[in-house]
Amino acid sequence: MEPITVAVGQRLAGRYRLEERVANGADVEKWRAVDELLARQVGVAVLPADHDRATAVVEAAQLASTVGGSRFLRVLDAAEEDGLFYVVHEWVDGSTLTQILDAVGPLEPSDAHFMVTEVAEALATAHLGGLAHLCVTPDTVIFGHNGQIKLSGLGVDAAFDGVTADDPALADAQAIGKLLHAALTARWPDGPAYGLGAAMRTDGNLATPRQVRAGVPALLDEVVDRTLNSPPRHRVAPLTTPAAIAASLKTQSQLAAARRIQPEYRSDTAVRRSMTTTLPSIGAGGSVVPAPQGDAPPDWVPSRGMRTARAVVSVLLIAGLILLGALIARTLLNRSSANGSDEEPPSASPSASSTSQPLSIQAAAGFDPVAGCRSCDGNENNGAAANLYDGNPTTAWTTKTYRDDPITTFKPGIGFVVDLGSTRQVQAVRLSMNTGHTDVALMASTAGEIPTALDGFQRVTDATSNDGGTFTLTPKDGPVQARYLLVWYTRLPPVSGGYRAEVSDVTVQG
Repeated sequence: MEPITVAVGQRLAGRYRLEERVANGADVEKWRAVDELLARQVGVAVLPADHDRATAVVEAAQLASTVGGSRFLRVLDAAEEDGLFYVVHEWVDGSTLTQILDAVGPLEPSDAHFMVTEVAEALATAHLGGLAHLCVTPDTVIFGHNGQIKLSGLGVDAAFDGVTADDPALADAQAIGKLLHAALTARWPDGPAYGLGAAMRTDGNLATPRQVRAGVPALLDEVVDRTLNSPPRHRVAPLTTPAAIAASLKTQSQLAAARRIQPEYRSDTAVRRSMTTTLPSIGAGGSVVPAPQGDAPPDWVPSRGMRTARAVVSVLLIAGLILLGALIARTLLNRSSANGSDEEPPSASPSASSTSQPLSIQAAAGFDPVAGCRSCDGNENNGAAANLYDGNPTTAWTTKTYRDDPITTFKPGIGFVVDLGSTRQVQAVRLSMNTGHTDVALMASTAGEIPTALDGFQRVTDATSNDGGTFTLTPKDGPVQARYLLVWYTRLPPVSGGYRAEVSDVTVQG
């Protein structure tokens, strides 16, 4: 087999100019290139034409180009030229799951849920088209700076490596389970790999994420168990195809939404903070909660007798308050009569709080406009942003948990944006924060669309919070006009294992 002979600046097919070698294997090189005809960046994989799998690679690339959907890196071209086979694919700026786990540790459960759903649905689509991946790893999952999840190497990676499977659907389903386990625990089920340590095992079976990390939702824990343990716990049926995993994720999420419950959260603040807790050896996440042994207990439901007792207590409490109010009113009336005063009490003067009113929040999203670093993926826990305005104090949006304060390391700040739906007058923004000492700024914009860069906002105030709890940001020069409000952290609060900000509710006063 002839060695690969390509270099920076070389053109393939007269249009793909090689710019940077991004991977160099024994018999394949991967490059970032520029498509000079369409003035866009592309990825190019190159291997010798006499490679014993070259024909299979090109055929797999051509088949992969027929699979629809936006979740795969699209194959754009595949051909032979001057003793080389090359495959050209879409280029996406972002970070692989491997890079993110290395930089920040385990993902938040909401981010892991989003990722695994995207991957499962993508692979289900590919299988409908008769194509399996067979080589899904943390290196092939890309978190794009635009918030998308992309999967690379469909069909092509398996052809490169000569990988086959008797049951392709089962192989891809198990790969999805491994990805999810790694995302939630920063451990790899098959032993040390991708910069991760080996996953824990109990009684010969893989320990599920809930057994090693507090706060993992039961749904995600079940997906890992049903794809990787044989047989799964609780005598449930295994998940053996990507379509089955996608359907389970969708069905269970819909059931939870219909019942308006979120089992992974509790009203207890300490337990709620433990949602992002991970293995102590990882060094990331919130406060460590001892890992449960064996099967996780079911969510507690009060008995009928308990509910009846609560109702009786509530009625007695209300009656007592009414009686107390009547006694106080009678006492005040008697005092007034004794003093012989017929004057009416003075009316209260209007205050700023009496003239303000809460403004409705239409949408929210994490804000991380910085590109170019491994953990700058443009998605600061966007999947949990709706918790900011759902009216439920037991749910929260958090930044990712960083091992080092990213704002002093490689970012100018991190935050979230709320959309008021139209330009409104804003007097204050009140935050219910579950983490401590932090520096935070309030920025405003009247743009027609949410700004994608920091300079699209006007800074209206800076403040420091030394404790958690309710914290109000008030524009220093009086009320401002804004549609979009950016709460911008310029220092993250320290938590056990790193740095993270957490906000359970946002109220905007107009």
